[in-house]
Order: sequence, then structure tokens, then C-alpha cells
Amino acid sequence: MSIEIRVAALEKDMSDLKGMVTDIDSKVTDIHTTFVNVASVSNAVVFAKRHGPRVVAFLTGILAAAGMGNPNVLLFINKFFGV
Repeated sequence: MSIEIRVAALEKDMSDLKGMVTDIDSKVTDIHTTFVNVASVSNAVVFAKRHGPRVVAFLTGILAAAGMGNPNVLLFINKFFGV
């Protein structure tokens, strides 16, 4: 595989990664803002029920971003989700 093809593939992956990081950043901001407003234990339970999927999405995004640079991590993510 020539160096030009490899560099082009890396540039594309980095472009995709930049979009994912921007998306993760907006989700973290939403989660942080909501978390700061949590005042009691009952509100924390409501928070977990409401934002649990976002937390999972955030962690999955981090693992996926790691997988962009590490094929072993990407393989683990694929096996974990049954892809």
C-alpha cells in the first residue's frame, strides 16, 4: 500500500474523528449542565434514568474514537455489540 493511500485514509479517519469529538463535546456539555443542577438523591435517580443512554453513547464514542487508531479496540467494540 503506497504512502499516499495511507495518508489519504488517515486524513479521512481524522476528519470523521473530528466530527465525533464535536458531537461528544456537545453531549458532555449537556450532561455536565444537567448534573450540576441535580440537588437531591431522588433527582439523581431521575437523572440516571433520563441521561443513562447519553452516558452510554458518550463512552461508546470514546471507545470508537480509540478504535479509529487501534484496530484491536475496534475489534473488541465490534465483538461486544455483535457486529
